[in-house]
Amino acid sequence: MLLKYNPVYKKIPVFVHDGKPILESMVILEYIEETWPDSYPLLPKDPYERSTARFWIKFIEEKGTSFRTFFKTSGKNMRRLEEKFWRY
Repeated sequence: MLLKYNPVYKKIPVFVHDGKPILESMVILEYIEETWPDSYPLLPKDPYERSTARFWIKFIEEKGTSFRTFFKTSGKNMRRLEEKFWRY
């Protein structure tokens, strides 16, 4: 099913609504917000707070692998990873 709904990236997340796939985390959040604005509010109503949330969502999407690796690492490897991570 993943290849059917996301043949371009072949990865999750994929949200399927009415048989139509919506791809990528932020796009999915925006779709849910626009489709069910009162039932499932996911982002803050305040424009500044919403922009801050979008910043952190984008940051984590871009650095997601680094974050997971960072929290699973220890010792000498941690120092190398810290140096690599903070260079971004």
